[in-house]
Amino acid sequence: MGKASNRKRARKDGAKIEGYSLIGPGVTTYTAEDGAADLVAIEKDRARFHAAPWLVSYERAPEPGELRAATPPGCDLVSVHVVKVLPGVRHRIPIFRSIGKHEVN
Repeated sequence: MGKASNRKRARKDGAKIEGYSLIGPGVTTYTAEDGAADLVAIEKDRARFHAAPWLVSYERAPEPGELRAATPPGCDLVSVHVVKVLPGVRHRIPIFRSIGKHEVN
């Protein structure tokens, strides 16, 4: 396994992404709106763990636009499980639901 770093990296198309991100299959871009939505969620998670330092994990509804680039085609992000790895280090685990053909608009 490779080591994740928190530095700017250039993607194949030349765009720069700050930090670590997941780009799911079928998604070709990670937009500024994606980054803003993820940052809002990360800040709310930080505040939640700061207010309740005894918490180890919790599950919450996703923020609008959160993890859009990591959402596989034909799926919907229904919740996010957030785990405290170390103080100040959190891991977000997305929970997806498959959308059947009859549900797609």
